[in-house]
Amino acid sequence: MDNNTPNNAGTNNAAEFNKELEAAILKVKTDKTPQAQDAFLNVLVKSRLITPVTIDPPPTEKDEQGRTMIPKNSKITFHLMKNDSGVVYYPVFSHWDEVRKGPHAQNQNTLVLPFREIANLILKNPESAEGFVLNPFSDGLVMPKQLIEGVVNIIEKAMREQKPGLSEMKVGTDVKLGDFKTPPQEIIDKLTEYFDDSCAVSTAYLLAMMHDNKNSFLVVVDYNGDKEKIYTEIGNIIKPLAGDRGIAITDCDSELGKKAMIGRFPFYER
Repeated sequence: MDNNTPNNAGTNNAAEFNKELEAAILKVKTDKTPQAQDAFLNVLVKSRLITPVTIDPPPTEKDEQGRTMIPKNSKITFHLMKNDSGVVYYPVFSHWDEVRKGPHAQNQNTLVLPFREIANLILKNPESAEGFVLNPFSDGLVMPKQLIEGVVNIIEKAMREQKPGLSEMKVGTDVKLGDFKTPPQEIIDKLTEYFDDSCAVSTAYLLAMMHDNKNSFLVVVDYNGDKEKIYTEIGNIIKPLAGDRGIAITDCDSELGKKAMIGRFPFYER
């Protein structure tokens, strides 16, 4: 979970942020075929979206990458908006340029969240809003909660039908990702304890990875803080329990991280 304002969004590699999603949006606006809509949804579910929030107390400190640090025990309130008919939606954005089109963009606090977290927010609080609207000040693509629920159900069905052990999903050269036949519960418990105490990680996935015929643990994290410190701590926690497996850690924005999240839900969310 990254926290930012539109004015310091350059720290998020703005030129490349959601490049694939931007292209899918342009396509689906002119191509109304089911194929184009499916292609858009396939990109959307692996994207991270910007959502405006109010943070109390207001954050003042920044990390090494210029991102605002959220104090522990802060209250985070997600913004809502109404359309002309009075229907309430969560506003989300595909790019920082879209955030800047809003009337209150100056110094607006935002969170950058995976689609799944926004979907969970809506589905776990069905009375709060009817879904979300993507880029409300330009594209205005509405995702009603019925559609969101349907997409989540498809993901969950794919997870249930996935064969145990390593899948054949390739990421790069000779890399295979999959789920554990038996989840490494001790590792999950110790990582969860660290994440709760440090407040540095908002979302985490744990997968089995094979690369060059070597089995490894792959941890995918959405974090806020010192990358080297967080990665080192995660490695130190897993190492005594890893046996002969290797350890790999990446973030949700990396190509490997994005592919690892497809069809999966995190073992940790804060």
